[in-house]
Amino acid sequence: MMIILTVLIIIIGLILLGYLFLKLNPAFGRRASGETMEIYKQSGNYAKGRFMNATPTSMAMDPKTLISILRDYMRTNTNRKPARPIGTVTSAVPYAELPDQTVVRWFGHSALMLELEGKTLLIDPMFGKAPMPV
Repeated sequence: MMIILTVLIIIIGLILLGYLFLKLNPAFGRRASGETMEIYKQSGNYAKGRFMNATPTSMAMDPKTLISILRDYMRTNTNRKPARPIGTVTSAVPYAELPDQTVVRWFGHSALMLELEGKTLLIDPMFGKAPMPV
């Protein structure tokens, strides 16, 4: 009886911790302020009180869909790599000498450096207050 009670308390505690984590962690968002909501409502993708994908996208996670996804990952697909190298723009002039040029340097995953209108921005979500998807 004591073991069941201990397990039950642990499960309830984990559920409570999970709930508090999701509610209080800023990475999972808060309700937008009235001013921010007005900006959101101006977006072409905002409809019926929420954002809609520009391209209809199924979010189904039923067993049939999961099996289909796994099958697609395991198949050899010849279209996974481009047929020829993707073109890049190179310049003999260093970027520092092109003040009106917009430059994007991608460092991988979600990190990039944007040079725009004489300003340099380093963008990486890991620099945020809560660097996570978890």
